[in-house]
Order: sequence, then structure tokens, then C-alpha cells
Amino acid sequence: MKDLNIGNINTGKSKMKTANQQSGGKKGRADGLKFEDQVGEGLNTNGKIPGVLMEDPESAKEKADWSGKPTTVKSDKNITKGGKIVTGISIKNSPGSTQMQIISFEALIFELDRALPIPPDAKRALELFTGNSTSGETFGQMLAMENILIASLCPPCEVRRKRLLWTSLPAAYSSSLLAYLSNPAAKRRLLNVIYREGTASGGFADWQCWCDTKVKGKNNPNALVVFNLKDFIDLLMGEQWTVRPSEAVLALGPLTFQMKGSGKGKAYHNPQFNMSLNAVRKHSFVKGKLTLFEGDAATVFSKAKII
Repeated sequence: MKDLNIGNINTGKSKMKTANQQSGGKKGRADGLKFEDQVGEGLNTNGKIPGVLMEDPESAKEKADWSGKPTTVKSDKNITKGGKIVTGISIKNSPGSTQMQIISFEALIFELDRALPIPPDAKRALELFTGNSTSGETFGQMLAMENILIASLCPPCEVRRKRLLWTSLPAAYSSSLLAYLSNPAAKRRLLNVIYREGTASGGFADWQCWCDTKVKGKNNPNALVVFNLKDFIDLLMGEQWTVRPSEAVLALGPLTFQMKGSGKGKAYHNPQFNMSLNAVRKHSFVKGKLTLFEGDAATVFSKAKII
């Protein structure tokens, strides 16, 4: 099938933005790793609980079931007692919108399929919404296959980014995807991948730890907020998926799902799931139902009865 000519609308400005994003991403990762060590030092130095330590996972990577290749584990630090792992902790150094999970399209399909087979219409919706194709089609070929006219699309939001906004999806596809993502089996599997497991075969996290910058500034290990991820997922199971006004984002309570939209090659179209501590606190489903433990490392992990 002949590909549609959708052009290349990238500009020097967009290339500069990508370079700045990559530089900022490296700095952000470095800051995050430093903060993880600071949280560990805070518990190990100030906690002074015999036999209890916060340590790096034995392996930062474990085999991914979908590919068989090593992938980063969800647990940034483990709390051990007497040399045995008690629990895994996922640590974020900013309360603002943060990447909870970036996943390849192939891995997402694998993880969802293992919980509940994806109907063809729902799968096609995911392909068009994120600009991916499991059969190797280009974006132009996908449009031609679905009889979608390029003239009907938003040039900067859809044509340049090579994906469809929600209202541009055929109605049968979008309704099938919402129904599928709302199914308890698919929904719980997706949430476990995002928060606790990732795509690794081990190194899971049971607790989410965040830095609360409103208290004492960014990267401060004495201003932490911790909550149990299993409890959080149980609460999210009761939430309904909605479409944000931008039509490029799906939301489940404080969690958002969109195409990554940065980087090069296939990574640009990777599904991305974001959340912020601020959104968790503001969301009505949390109030009175989810315990947020706050304070320095020794305090929060003691309050949560992890140690």
C-alpha cells in the first residue's frame, strides 16, 4: 500500500527543544539517583535500628518476560533486616508530574495480553493513539487503512506527531479500548506494571516514597511522603478512565497516560504514564482512604511499620 505523504514538519526550534529535553533528562536522572542515596543514608544514619538497612537492589536489572533482555527493576532501594529483604521502595525526588513508567509498545501489549487478550479494535486504538503499529505500517499507511483523511487532522498535534487524538479515533476503536482498560483484570495488570513491577521478572516495589518540596525544598531527604502501593492500586481500581481536554491524554484519577512525545525513533512513540504527589493529595479518592506517612526517612518508615 502506498504511504500517504504526511511531510516532515520538524523545525530547528523543535530539534533544539529535543536536545534541551535530553540534557534535562540526564540531569534529572542524576539528581534522582543522588536523592535515593540520601534517603538511604537518612534511614541508615538516623534510624540506627539494629540489623535494619536501606540498600541498593542486588541487581539493578532483571530479565523482562516479554523480551528476555535485562530491564530496570521498580525497586530503587530495598529495606533489609538481618540481611533479608523486607520490602522494596520506589523513590521520586519531585512532587511534580513524574514518569511512573515508560514502556515500549510491544511490552505494553505483552503485559496486557497476559492478563486479558486485547480485542482487535482496542489494540488498533492503542496503535493509532500512540503512533505505533505491530504490523510495521507507517502512520500514513495506518490512516489509509482506516480511511482517515489527513486534511481532517490537526497539523501540529496529529500530523507532525504521527498519532491520533482521542476524538479522531474511529468510535468503535475508542469505545473498545475504554471498555478493555476498565476490565478489572486488564486494569489491575496495567497498574501493577506501572507502580510495582514494571516489566522486570523481579525487584518489585511495595511502597512509594516522594520528596515533598513544599516543606523544605527539592531533594530534601528529611521531607518525605510514603504510601503503600497495594493500597493505592486498590483505590485506583474504583476510578474511571477519562479523556483530558487536550484529547492526547487519558486519566485514571491522578494517573495520566499519553504518548511520550520526546526522544528519537520508536522511543518517541512509547506509552508514558505520569503522576504527581500534588495530584495524589488533591484527588478526592485519597482523602480518608490512603494513609500518607510524612517526615524524615527514619520517621516515615517507622510510622508505616515497615521496620
